[in-house]
Amino acid sequence: MQMDSHDLPPEMLVEILKWARLSPLFTLCGTSTLVSVSQVCRRWRAVAIGTSLLWNDVQFSSNFSPCMLSSVLSRSGVLPISISLDLHRSNPNLVQCRSLLESVVSHRSCIRGLAIRAPIYILTILSRAISRIGNDFPVLEFLNVDHTISPTLQEDDVPTIYSVLPCRLNLNAAKLESLSVTGATITPLATAYRLKELHVDKSANFSQLDVSSIDQLETLSVKQSPFPIVPVAEEPIETRLVSLTLCDLRIADISPGDFTAFLSTIRMPCLEHLVIDGLFGYLWDEFIQCGQAGALHYPALRSVTLESVDLTAGLDEGFFRNTFSSVWTLRLLDVNFKAVLRILEGNPLVCPQLREIDTGMSGKLRIHGRWD
Repeated sequence: MQMDSHDLPPEMLVEILKWARLSPLFTLCGTSTLVSVSQVCRRWRAVAIGTSLLWNDVQFSSNFSPCMLSSVLSRSGVLPISISLDLHRSNPNLVQCRSLLESVVSHRSCIRGLAIRAPIYILTILSRAISRIGNDFPVLEFLNVDHTISPTLQEDDVPTIYSVLPCRLNLNAAKLESLSVTGATITPLATAYRLKELHVDKSANFSQLDVSSIDQLETLSVKQSPFPIVPVAEEPIETRLVSLTLCDLRIADISPGDFTAFLSTIRMPCLEHLVIDGLFGYLWDEFIQCGQAGALHYPALRSVTLESVDLTAGLDEGFFRNTFSSVWTLRLLDVNFKAVLRILEGNPLVCPQLREIDTGMSGKLRIHGRWD
């Protein structure tokens, strides 16, 4: 049975347009693909424009005109929208970029998710647009800001005013649940207390964030950034953290004792996944000392990854017994794992739940006398 495209029921046509959003072409070209499909004929256009659900998740690049952006965003109707802006691939026109970002900010009352990947000078333009137009994002739940280095950008292409001003996104987002920031500053964080996920990479301002007051936080990842502050407390503060990643923490950003204060003050009874990558100097020493003292009590811990750390410094049975007693999987990457094997083989009561050791290129190891 054959059917002309003009005879398709509206609901079937909507399904076809939904599939167009899932095509590889949409991934490559973004929302412009859906715009093209909606221009096949008058009927297709009417159905597409009249279906708000098709326009509540949009993707744009720097070659997308501000007028088209406003038109597309208006098609979502009253539905909350998610916007993804990829502005790092080429040298965009600054005037057009400013108009594009101002159009996004003007729709802030209905933005549920916002992801922007751009050089720092583009983020600075966004920051100024927010300051001028308004910073209330009442339904924003997901925010991803990624400062990338433009591969084709020359210093002479960027006005000095954009290259020297710091990028500070001052947002008021009371419903924010997921925040990922790379190389930018988001201030203030007074409205961040509903966060469930926080990923910080090369961002300095989070040293002023009180993690203990975010009682919904389940995932915390800190990479090449100062560590969040911890208030002075007489008793340990319990959190809901399930996953904790500490990567390449810089000694220059963290004073001696601050890391110990975090580890000993923040209790994590729900922690299941721990990743320690590139911890050096007194930061690694403080981690070991807290473990030996029994301050790192993680009863739900199941998976631990230790990468690029000195496993020959201070590790003993007491550390493993106090810290990793409930661990099932231990990943040892770019480390001297033989020191750990000697500890585990010497006493089967150390890490009694351990089922697997993964050393990366060396594969998975068996512990003599335990798994034979």
